[in-house]
Amino acid sequence: MRLKRKRESRPAFLGEVVNVNQIKEKVMKIIQLNALPTDEADKYVEQVGKLFHAAWKDCEPDYATEYVAILDVARRVAVEPLFVAIDNDGQLAGVATIPPDDYYPGFRAENGVAHGYIASDLVVVERYRGKRFGGLKVWEHLLREVLQWVSSQGDNCVVVFADKQDPRVSLFARSGARYVRDVVHRKSPARCIAMLEYNVESTLASLDARLTACCW
Repeated sequence: MRLKRKRESRPAFLGEVVNVNQIKEKVMKIIQLNALPTDEADKYVEQVGKLFHAAWKDCEPDYATEYVAILDVARRVAVEPLFVAIDNDGQLAGVATIPPDDYYPGFRAENGVAHGYIASDLVVVERYRGKRFGGLKVWEHLLREVLQWVSSQGDNCVVVFADKQDPRVSLFARSGARYVRDVVHRKSPARCIAMLEYNVESTLASLDARLTACCW
């Protein structure tokens, strides 16, 4: 599926982790899909849609089938930042997005979340989970690029949401996110969702220090 979208002036390849042993150790590239030509971006849309379907088919209607998930990803690439992690063999390793809202339109307004960009859809392909590339795990590379994008927009706050039983809540907290409060999902009132907040400057400094330490 091809959709016309506004091209950004920034380079498509946002980050590449390289260390002195890169011949022996794989590297990880982060690509912003809506900064790529349509034909190139389309190569990843189907992969991302299938990944989202596998992750959330049981709880999110937008990802109930692979076909619907792929259509949703194609639509979103045209209007919001969507980042993919790609290894040096060209394989998809993970995804993260910066949507205008989370879960459903109106979610943030209903919960009184008036400030901060949202980082969402953070998913890592199973075989890459727990592995480090240049000192950081795949999800940390994606988080780093999200934070850098937000910093480039002049903001210093990123908000993340996750079901409280989701292992990502503890991951976010350990990487510097501050628990703010619980929020409500109108369509699933029984769900207990945590809201956490990253300070962009301090979290980037911490991630960058680990990259620097690894590369030297």
